[in-house]
Amino acid sequence: MSFKQYLLFMSIGTLAAISAWLVVLFLIDPTSSGVVPKAAFFATLFVALVGLLTMIGTVLRVLVIHKSELVSREVHRAFRQALFFSLIILAALTMAVFGYLRWWSIGLVILFFAFLEAFVQTSRPRDL
Repeated sequence: MSFKQYLLFMSIGTLAAISAWLVVLFLIDPTSSGVVPKAAFFATLFVALVGLLTMIGTVLRVLVIHKSELVSREVHRAFRQALFFSLIILAALTMAVFGYLRWWSIGLVILFFAFLEAFVQTSRPRDL
């Protein structure tokens, strides 16, 4: 798959996820709905964030920052970091829903993912 094909498929999937999130956001009443619509809100938001952040990270890495690196390596890094950022955002939203969002609680979540990223960066061989 070429880089242009990847961007095309990723943008189509991301637009579909953003559309699904907007449908859930505007057509479902959170006060009268149960657990399933709230789970759909978080799931569609997660997929939309991962897609959007992956595309932004990939384009910035491949076209602006690391022009000489392998494209597949940069796509993989951008996807992993988009996944981590999306999980941090969803963790913050979930803590806010339950009333547990404090500066130190989100700080611990960010610290956890920073250590996880550092572990991934230092534990993998560099020849991939």
